[in-house]
Amino acid sequence: MRGRGPPSRHPRSYFSGRLASDVDSPVSDGPRRILRPVILAIAAALVLQYLVGLWTNVYGPAGFTPGTTFPPYEAHFDLGVALGLLAIVLLLATVATRRASYAVLATVAFGSIVAAALFGQAFVGSSPNDPTDSVGMGVAFLLAFSSVLVMAFLEFSNARRPRAGPSSHARP
Repeated sequence: MRGRGPPSRHPRSYFSGRLASDVDSPVSDGPRRILRPVILAIAAALVLQYLVGLWTNVYGPAGFTPGTTFPPYEAHFDLGVALGLLAIVLLLATVATRRASYAVLATVAFGSIVAAALFGQAFVGSSPNDPTDSVGMGVAFLLAFSSVLVMAFLEFSNARRPRAGPSSHARP
């Protein structure tokens, strides 16, 4: 029986020449569908948060207190809450994809966003406002933004790269 040997450990998919293990399973398809829009949304929200924070810092009143009513300050606070929620969704989506590197990056982003919120709370809670808290917010932003950018690079560069598989080297 020529050409027949022991069955392959990786059966070929019926619809393509790719190995069945190369085809995305329906379980991982749902979280991956959510992951890309969430990565883009959190990156855009971080940039917007940074710009609103700059606006608040330059044009806001001299001393912020919890009772300060200044529309950019309120927008900065609301964006912070939205970023926290997006970071939770990002963390859950990355854990569901079962990619350890993504989960680590999402954890760093989430922790940095929480740290920025704590620095912001300390900044507003002190009178006069402590500039080290403002620097802490900036550093936490850089860490969160960097981790989201690395995750975006990994996710979107994987999308363009063709899957490796023996589709063109089929055995007789």
